[in-house]
Amino acid sequence: MKTANGTNSSKLAGWILLIIGAYIFAVASTIAIYQNLTVGATDIYPTWEGGKLFWEDNLSPYDNKVGIQSQLAIYDRLAKEDEDQFQFVYPFYLIILFGPLALLEFQLAAAIFMEFLLLLLIGSLALQLDTLGWLPKPITLALLLLTVITSYFSVRGLLLAQPAFLAFGFHIAAYWGIARRRDGFAGVMLALSTIKPQTGYILILLLLLWAFRNDRRQLVTSFFMTFTLLAGVSFILLPEWFSEWRHRVFNYSNYAETYPVAHILTHPFDQIPDAISLIGQIVLSGLILIPVAKYWYKAIIKQDSTNFFWGVMLAMCASLLIAPRVATTYYIELYPVLFVAAYLLEKRGSYTLLIMGTLFFIIGYWALHIATVPSVEEHGAGKESPIVYLIFPILIYWWLYAKPGAWLRVDMLQARPALVGKGPRRLFTQGTTGVPETGGISETNPAPQAEQDTKIAETTKPAVDTLETKPEETPKIEGSTEPTKE
Repeated sequence: MKTANGTNSSKLAGWILLIIGAYIFAVASTIAIYQNLTVGATDIYPTWEGGKLFWEDNLSPYDNKVGIQSQLAIYDRLAKEDEDQFQFVYPFYLIILFGPLALLEFQLAAAIFMEFLLLLLIGSLALQLDTLGWLPKPITLALLLLTVITSYFSVRGLLLAQPAFLAFGFHIAAYWGIARRRDGFAGVMLALSTIKPQTGYILILLLLLWAFRNDRRQLVTSFFMTFTLLAGVSFILLPEWFSEWRHRVFNYSNYAETYPVAHILTHPFDQIPDAISLIGQIVLSGLILIPVAKYWYKAIIKQDSTNFFWGVMLAMCASLLIAPRVATTYYIELYPVLFVAAYLLEKRGSYTLLIMGTLFFIIGYWALHIATVPSVEEHGAGKESPIVYLIFPILIYWWLYAKPGAWLRVDMLQARPALVGKGPRRLFTQGTTGVPETGGISETNPAPQAEQDTKIAETTKPAVDTLETKPEETPKIEGSTEPTKE
């Protein structure tokens, strides 16, 4: 009894220390952000300005005054024709979600929002690991934390206070909800993620069709109920919000540079006629979507959800490759692929490869940006070279396309008897007791025989190709005199 009491006391003390440490970290980092980093949080400024003018003056956040006020605050002048106009271009319900922060002074509001995004990155990692049913070894966990906090895409998005990070957090929460069969929660998260529709427009549609077809209809119901609530409240507060938002979205490309990957690859030279480049872009986009269509036809029509998380990530990667508007800060949506790669390397005991791959990714991408950033004379302050948009998503798509079998190891991880009763079971397990089957994931088909499962487990090897980008110089963040916008 004394031993049990001592163990419980130690656990309680550990939790208390963890909570105190987390509180100290949150307070200290918020103060540091407030004092040093909010000056570059230009991506959230139009949302703050639009919310402030709406709640205080009952002015539409899509009004030109929002852009003018934002330009004067950011540029200290009106924007030129080829510069970002800093208009509010999000669905109106982001103003609702941003809420009381719009009533605070901007520096404080930005600091709180940036701190929330930082904690969201860390929390998303923890939630994704729980989804996979994986507790990494300390060295692997340290490398994963280093990646999500210091990688180029994370730092750039944090410094800009990019709202796309919110959509990423909602997507990760939705994956967790689907894995745990908490479909109502997953549907709510998917609906909230539409604040940034270009990051998940393909995946959300596919998940809704899959859920409807595979008797997971609570996900569909909760999605549409939440989305209807968000849109309905928006129409009550601002009846014309949808038409004004659509106008802002269609005019956005007139002043903001966009770099869809498929567009970059099919428009290498200005000498190529636009019609030919457009045809090439359409063809390339179709080719990118073929593997996605094949998998989701099987998952939706044939109700065979084997290797489901691979299919989810393939659809997300494809949407980022062909989306009409993409920023490098959106690439955090592909971090779960890196988590799976880290899991496979850990299970192989390839810690040297894991460490080198992590450093190549972090240092290499910073070096790539620093080496290729356009000069200030070319109006390049705060901007990125097209090559920065290409390498990461293309390598991720290539690995997903070439090595789908490696992801079966993730399913097998969650099917092991040792995990029953100790954490998340494998995805889509039917029933709540017993050892989940080790074969392909299927909602309606019977489980494969144990002998087939054993054979698969013995013959499947944890193969993973290293996604490497060679570093060119020591990474550093260059300051810029001009604001940037995602």
